[in-house]
Amino acid sequence: NPSYDGAEPTQAATAQYTYAFGSWTGIPVGGTVTGDTAITATFTGTVNNYTVTVQSNDSSYGTVSPASVANVPYGTVITASGNTISVNGTTVTATPATDTAEWDYSFVNWTVGGTPITTSYTMNGDVTIQANFERSAYEYTVSFAVNDANYGSVSPTSVADVPSGTTFSVNGKKISVNGTEITATEIDSAQYDSSFVGWYDAQTGGNQITSSTAVQGDMTVYARFSATVKDYTVTVNSNNTSYGTVSPTSIANVPYGSAITVSDNTLTVNGTTVTATAKPGDEELTYNFIRWQMNGVDISGQAYTDDHTVLTAVFGAVAIEDRKSVG
Repeated sequence: NPSYDGAEPTQAATAQYTYAFGSWTGIPVGGTVTGDTAITATFTGTVNNYTVTVQSNDSSYGTVSPASVANVPYGTVITASGNTISVNGTTVTATPATDTAEWDYSFVNWTVGGTPITTSYTMNGDVTIQANFERSAYEYTVSFAVNDANYGSVSPTSVADVPSGTTFSVNGKKISVNGTEITATEIDSAQYDSSFVGWYDAQTGGNQITSSTAVQGDMTVYARFSATVKDYTVTVNSNNTSYGTVSPTSIANVPYGSAITVSDNTLTVNGTTVTATAKPGDEELTYNFIRWQMNGVDISGQAYTDDHTVLTAVFGAVAIEDRKSVG
């Protein structure tokens, strides 16, 4: 009878199978060899299992769960659908990080060794699958305004598509954001002397904008101006000094827009009272005060000073013999 006294036969494993000796085949019936005979060692193969490791390209952008799947048979087809993959009955999910005021996080794709998994991947050994995430900065509009349009202006008045986190560049009356420069300009008016104070995030109060201020959403930046009312000299005269006089004839340091209060032959401006006095009558004429005018226009009701205020006391004269006015 044939016999074999050597070591147990082996067969080298492959990526797909591990082999174990099973039995001999080809032994003649009864065990008697009567001629050339081929006796074959037979083996059984077991499909190898592997581990799928799953990772994120950046854990601050997104995470995966679970991070590994063990005992996955060779040849298993891994399928991808959006932000999930199915591995031998286990679903792995890629979850983007929570959006912030600055960043928008999103899932991109699955890759093996840098090659995207479009729909499926066939297992042929231990493998690492990567979930790829990206982030993009939100974009906002920064508007520019002034605390008081009487004091100054800004140009341009808005900058769109400014990425979240963008900081400002401040240089006096000029401020830049995302490559656009905005200029603040004082308004030279008859009423005000204005001066630029700074850039702020509120019309009043608020915080000053500096080079460390970052855009975190739609916002309005205010150019803040301060202003002082200009002072002028008010001139007071008589329409005819032969008929009457005024005193005083000028009032200095009168703020623009000061109220003019009239009471018969007197008027008050910025705390100073002016009196119109008719000349005493003579043998032929009687003189009298009639009205006040501002810049040639009769004052009716309340009036206010401007940058060239001239107040005129209007006098008249009446002939004594017929009381006919000659003023």
